[in-house]
Amino acid sequence: MTDYLRAKVNLDKWTENELIDYDSAKDFELKLLAFWNNKKMQISITQKKLPEEDQGKLLLSECKTRQETINNLPPVRSTIEGTYHSLANKPVLGWHPNWEQLFPPKKEK
Repeated sequence: MTDYLRAKVNLDKWTENELIDYDSAKDFELKLLAFWNNKKMQISITQKKLPEEDQGKLLLSECKTRQETINNLPPVRSTIEGTYHSLANKPVLGWHPNWEQLFPPKKEK
């Protein structure tokens, strides 16, 4: 939760100070999502014998250690982890291999 809140504050400050714009923030999210997709596929191929929960923990761990930049600048600590949590809350991604079946998106009214 702390990383999620810090990431939002950090990205908001960067936007206010005009270090990044909406497109840069969206590009950052897309890069993180692409990394998540690649790692998820790698883990599903190379770690088949691990229980699903452990595969999810491994995926989370790999994503939390990802080094990514925004406009060629390294983000403030917790920004990557918090952005991943934000994407999981939307829900755009999940950690468990079957997250979409376990946590189907809620239909908007």
